[in-house]
Amino acid sequence: MYKAMILISSLQILSLLFVNVNFSLIEAHIPENAPNVIVKKLDKYKVLFLPYPKEPIKDDNTTLLNLNIVDEDGDLKNIYSSVIISNKKNSSIVFQTPFKFYTTADISLPFSFPDNGDFIVSLLTKINGDTNYETVPIIANFDLKVRTDNNNNFFDSILNMFDKLA
Repeated sequence: MYKAMILISSLQILSLLFVNVNFSLIEAHIPENAPNVIVKKLDKYKVLFLPYPKEPIKDDNTTLLNLNIVDEDGDLKNIYSSVIISNKKNSSIVFQTPFKFYTTADISLPFSFPDNGDFIVSLLTKINGDTNYETVPIIANFDLKVRTDNNNNFFDSILNMFDKLA
């Protein structure tokens, strides 16, 4: 009973912390110096990747794959992008979005990985006004490890901390 009360109190505290945060599934601007961000430099562009959590968990529906493409002026505007997730072991495509128009190059994709293991997240982007990438997309590939256990759950950590205090 006490564990349930502590969990509810913890959730209430967390909800207060995030009251002013706008969680958007469309835009996911990523600062280059954000913890755990992976940056790939391709020609005059930088592609940023920030998975949440850092190591996603199999069948977890809270995973977000955040991607951003920038140049020296900041976020690109009016692009067409597609995301492909493939199994690194056998190269099979696990998930693919069609090319979609984005007013800014901030993309956040919720995804639940069906298996654990190593995956490749690929961002393919057609850039309006760039003769090299207007019809043929620029491609950034990111390695991502997916785990099966949920032992590092934040709420489990809180409950374990209170168990040790009791």
